[in-house]
Amino acid sequence: MDAALAERLRGLELRLLDPAVRASAAELERLLDPAFVEFGVSGGRFERADLLAALPAAAPAGYRACGFEAERLAPGLAQLRYHPVHTREGVLVQARRSSLWRLGPDGWRLLFHQGTAFTDDAALC
Repeated sequence: MDAALAERLRGLELRLLDPAVRASAAELERLLDPAFVEFGVSGGRFERADLLAALPAAAPAGYRACGFEAERLAPGLAQLRYHPVHTREGVLVQARRSSLWRLGPDGWRLLFHQGTAFTDDAALC
């Protein structure tokens, strides 16, 4: 994958972790594909409408993210893998995340996202 596309997708993913973007249904609508589905760290399955309703009302979390890897899977479809870290109620939460981004008429939008929580002695980021 070319470096410019990898950096573009990294930037879009970081926008989704930004508390101001997460608090804005309009921003989320621009970033989430109409067919968006997520398998969350909690094990739950969430669709676009679920996130549009829940995220703007959720308490903000300060995420750090590192270890970005991008791969083009097909024309107009790319995968981004990375490690976000944040603190929830004083507990460090780490996960491995995978996102599928699809290119459409409105640009790159998040089609699918999966998070898998894990514990480790040291934070990745």
